Amino acid sequence: MSEIEKRLERTQAERDERGRLIEAGVMGLLDAKTRTELQVIALYGSVGFPSISLDAVTDGDPVEMAEAIERQVPSYNEFSGKDVASAIRSLHEKGLIMRLSFGREGSPVIYVEPPYWTGQASNLDKLGKDWDKAHGESRSYTESERAEMFRQIVRTLAFAKPDELGYCESTHAGSYETDGPTEKTQYVRAWWD
Repeated sequence: MSEIEKRLERTQAERDERGRLIEAGVMGLLDAKTRTELQVIALYGSVGFPSISLDAVTDGDPVEMAEAIERQVPSYNEFSGKDVASAIRSLHEKGLIMRLSFGREGSPVIYVEPPYWTGQASNLDKLGKDWDKAHGESRSYTESERAEMFRQIVRTLAFAKPDELGYCESTHAGSYETDGPTEKTQYVRAWWD
């Protein structure tokens, strides 16, 4: 390795370390426990931090997201961070979440995408005891199994009293259907006004 390559490598390592220190400082300043919580703070302008957007979503680990919502998003109208967090935890424990997005479409919104394969559920310990299930023994869910997952997600989220609750194809559309999942359905959307 040439001297220039060594210097560039050291410079990049120093930048990476500075970035980690800055992030850790911001998280400490804003009382954020995780990167997911820091993203929720940025979306909602909690603890005096200004909101970055009224129309944005972020993905995250469902358990961390539930904790962040409960700690950082103020309750108003029918929205209760505690109730939403409880619904997310319940869905996670049942293996009904592959991906969870939370954000704002003016007001709070969540999108829940159920798994397509048995090894994709967020509640699996993919690097530990569930390694085989997540990396080899996984099978595709049938169309009827996924349709039932969508219905279970809707029933669970209904307890959190969203103003809009239904099925959608994208996290970027803001629209939803209430008739039931179709073959194009990818998410359940819940929105509170």
